[in-house]
Amino acid sequence: MAESLPRIILIDANDSFVHNIKDRFLRLGHQLEILPYADYDPNRPLDADALILSPGPGHTSEYPKWFQLLQQIEPHIPVLGICLGFQLLATHYGAKLNPMEQVVHGQQQKCTQLSWHPLWENIPQTFTIGRYHSWEIDPNSLPETLLPLAQAEDACLMAIAHKTLPHLGVQFHPESFMCPNGTQLFKNFLALIPWE
Repeated sequence: MAESLPRIILIDANDSFVHNIKDRFLRLGHQLEILPYADYDPNRPLDADALILSPGPGHTSEYPKWFQLLQQIEPHIPVLGICLGFQLLATHYGAKLNPMEQVVHGQQQKCTQLSWHPLWENIPQTFTIGRYHSWEIDPNSLPETLLPLAQAEDACLMAIAHKTLPHLGVQFHPESFMCPNGTQLFKNFLALIPWE
């Protein structure tokens, strides 16, 4: 790839979906560097123009190195959290996770935007998503620093954005075939990366 393209690192929580994420970015002309969570060393600076926190199994408490990463990176570096990564961003900033009464796995549903954000550029206000998760963000615990961006049909929070930092998260899977607007969402995230 051209040297002028931004360096995007995807921290992989050992999830098979990361290859679909990489493929979506390749379609947009961008390469992703996949760094397994187990190989990430918080004691070494991570040189990246943007970060993606992947989907994955388990609870955010099982990934302490991700919390260290968010404390160490430069504030201007865009971060996109997907599913587990979304939950991690939310809890990093003070939100709480609740186990869902009914697990949602492989379900295609409608999602509605709650607030405008550049992440929604050229995406309908109501759009189709794919959900795979057993934990959800308690909406009453969302701190003032985070803006709710979208919710699913059951009112479950589906997207957040930090109000002053380029840190975003989506509970759904944009890389899934069940999310036809996923490539556009990734394109919009790329537009948030400052690079020349």
